[in-house]
Amino acid sequence: MPNQFSNRQEIRKPAVTSKGGIVAAQSRRAAEIGAEVLAAGGDCIDAVVATGFALGVLEPWMSGLGGGGAMVLYRAKENRVEVIDYGMRAPDSLRVEDYPLANDGSVAADLFPWPRVKDDRNLHGPGAVAVPGVVAGMEAAHSRYARLPWQDLVTPSVRLAAEGLLVDWWTTVMISSCAADLRRYPASAAAYLKDGLPPNPQWGAKAVTRLPQEQLKATLAHLASAGARDFYQGDIARSLTRDIQAAGGALSVEDLAAFAAHVREPLRIPYRGGTVFATPELTAGPTLAHALRLMQASIAASGQAPDASAFIAYAQALQSAYRERLNDMGDAPGKRALGAEYLAPACTTHYSVVDRDGNMAAVTQTLLSGFGSK
Repeated sequence: MPNQFSNRQEIRKPAVTSKGGIVAAQSRRAAEIGAEVLAAGGDCIDAVVATGFALGVLEPWMSGLGGGGAMVLYRAKENRVEVIDYGMRAPDSLRVEDYPLANDGSVAADLFPWPRVKDDRNLHGPGAVAVPGVVAGMEAAHSRYARLPWQDLVTPSVRLAAEGLLVDWWTTVMISSCAADLRRYPASAAAYLKDGLPPNPQWGAKAVTRLPQEQLKATLAHLASAGARDFYQGDIARSLTRDIQAAGGALSVEDLAAFAAHVREPLRIPYRGGTVFATPELTAGPTLAHALRLMQASIAASGQAPDASAFIAYAQALQSAYRERLNDMGDAPGKRALGAEYLAPACTTHYSVVDRDGNMAAVTQTLLSGFGSK
């Protein structure tokens, strides 16, 4: 399955070295597209944009145009670290009373075990759609640092969509895991199911099964030629909101037009004599800061190589950090210390890029649930 994985899967993989840069992603095909951009003289950010849009085609269960994310960037010449935050936002017209709790003691059958909302309205369907951030995030990074034209970087994903989604064993597993919800929505069922069932790869040695992605192809082609803002203020924006509102969702053209990615200062987390740079606010960065603070204290207290008690301390640090995250993280607006007052401070894919000049990017993009709103 060369589109998704290396030819051999190993627990430990050999280190890869390169003077021209490296792209690391779960999808081998997406990483190769990013590497081709670097080989063509592109900046780290050019590879970020090309790889990100490719992943949206190759891993539609993980990320895509309807998702959001954040990236931590290191610019070698200036020796500077910054964060571009393009997390999703709730539509302005969304009403809390439209999401009543089930009040039966059940928890959400999803990533986080929060109290369940009636009919899972917050997890799937038009009521679960937020204002997407991926296109705005790619646009923000491209405008700051890219060397290559936007159209050149989006076009590889257009070609991938034209090929159709390869049905290998992993595609079957991921679609099967969400098929019960995907079949609720005709467009999703048409895109990812066959006769209402998950697709299966053919048994023949040379047989190839692909799912057509003509609508995605058309959207990406339009995005490549019209530019990123069309997603928020043009034909794509109007088409997107028209469909969602017709189905009962809240997303509006005003929500899209007002959306912008934000450049933020990273969290600087002191840890064992070094500094870990992470994303601030409603991301995993503050949770990481909380865990590392407790872990460092346990290491300092032991003063020796890790033993059984040290690993117990690590587990306790993670449990403490996630109790904070799941119980309290959304309660305070803006930057939060999360128990580390010396710091100023959300079915996900991650990829990293380093270019020939030493510029680096760590990019996390998510749909928050498998296939997002389904």
